Amino acid sequence: MLPWARPRASSFFTPPGRRAPRKRAKLPLVLAAYLFALVVGGALLVASLVGGHHDTGHDGGAGHDAGHDTHDAHHGARDLAWSILSIRFWTYVLAFGGATGVLLHLLAKAPEPLTGLLSAGVGAAAGLFVQALIARAARGGSGMTSHQDLVGRPAQVIVPFTRSQTGKVRLQMSDGVVDVLATTEEDGELGQKQEVVILEFREGRALVARASLAIKE
Repeated sequence: MLPWARPRASSFFTPPGRRAPRKRAKLPLVLAAYLFALVVGGALLVASLVGGHHDTGHDGGAGHDAGHDTHDAHHGARDLAWSILSIRFWTYVLAFGGATGVLLHLLAKAPEPLTGLLSAGVGAAAGLFVQALIARAARGGSGMTSHQDLVGRPAQVIVPFTRSQTGKVRLQMSDGVVDVLATTEEDGELGQKQEVVILEFREGRALVARASLAIKE
């Protein structure tokens, strides 16, 4: 038989002793996203622990209201917004959410979008829990500052208000900053940075007076 007349081996036939080339399994896009979140979140978490601090520019956890019983709906929503915007919150969302997604995808074989929803929920819960935990520790460990401990203390107005309005004052405590809602019985507006003194608490709000008037009395 002439050389050029020999039948060619079929591309579908693999000679004995020779293995067919294996196709490389592609990493699922969803799993890659979970792994990416885990790596980024883990790196941020390690960096924050090594550096000894978390974000300081956008985080409202440590310096915000110690007395949660003095919050109204508006201030509670604002504090929640600050928490969600903080780097610390997203660090834990990525780290714990990514880890949850990887475990559910590889071990539990959970389907989508269930895995995504559970991962997001775990990450958000971890972020909010850590925010609350650190804020509580910054307030001195008890988690609450007694109103009686604040009576008679000087404070500074941070949200201006008048006699018919509710504002906000800030106190410098030995274990951190405490913000409380405040009212007054004085005429005229108590402007921002006005020095005041807390006289008493009524319905969870501090009744304040200008420091100069309180000293004269």
